[in-house]
Amino acid sequence: MSVDYSIGTVKFSKGMVLLAALLSGAGLLIYAVPLAGLFRAAYRDDTFSYIVLIPLVSLYLVYEDRKRIFGVPAGSPIPGVVLSSLAILLYLVARKGPVGPSVPVERFALYALSAVLFFEGILGLLAGAGGLWAARFPLLFLIFMIPFPEWILGPIVRFLQAGSAEVSYWVIRSVGVPVFRDGFLFALPGLTIEVAEQCSGIRSGISLFLVGILAGHLFLKSGWRKLALAVTVVPITIAKNGLRIVMISLLGAYVDRQVLSGPLHKAGGIPFFGVALVMLAIVLWALRRGESRKTPRPPRDPDTLPGG
Repeated sequence: MSVDYSIGTVKFSKGMVLLAALLSGAGLLIYAVPLAGLFRAAYRDDTFSYIVLIPLVSLYLVYEDRKRIFGVPAGSPIPGVVLSSLAILLYLVARKGPVGPSVPVERFALYALSAVLFFEGILGLLAGAGGLWAARFPLLFLIFMIPFPEWILGPIVRFLQAGSAEVSYWVIRSVGVPVFRDGFLFALPGLTIEVAEQCSGIRSGISLFLVGILAGHLFLKSGWRKLALAVTVVPITIAKNGLRIVMISLLGAYVDRQVLSGPLHKAGGIPFFGVALVMLAIVLWALRRGESRKTPRPPRDPDTLPGG
């Protein structure tokens, strides 16, 4: 069979390219409606609005690393066949549920998983098992297109809520403001506030986590440093959210109670998210500096030494 197409040093037959094109076209047709519903629902939901960007980021990472992905020995295409077949089975199961404009984003999870596996299967058919392994980060990152189910998201929200309340309480006490605490209820002079689940910082926490694992992939080499950067997101999110709660509480208690229902409360998370990004950047800088110190330097030429 004649070879007419290539990516980097890897060449593909017309038949393979045609098969991939047909499968991609079929995927776009069968997933157009459910994915449109997923993205529409995610865009309306503050917690899952990041989902819209996930496919674009993964596609960009695959494109940027295409020569390495398609340059490794392809190996068996069987993983691609398995992924595509499993995707079709999940799609048939997911079709039993509605996909209308009023469906919540969590109901699209099975469709999203099916679409992820299907398009990963197409890549597996083209690049083989070796290409799938080489593209493991963008393919795994694509998993974040699947909405978190409540049994995963709920405990995370409650953990961040409890951590934010704890930080807020000790910061308020440390600045000398009298405060009485009953769980998530704080009684300040002339004001009682509640650290509700909406105050957990889950939205900015997820976004910060995604930024952290992307930054680790792009700028760090060792696995444990990448993990450390991702884990650091948790205390940064709690500290950032606690400081935001303290500022809003003190402004409401001593300046104007309307702050609690004003734009600072509703949209004031953006400046604090910027602060969190700065904190994350400092951690990234420290981890990169540690890596550079451990990188062995090439031996110097004796002729260049003083007196040599």
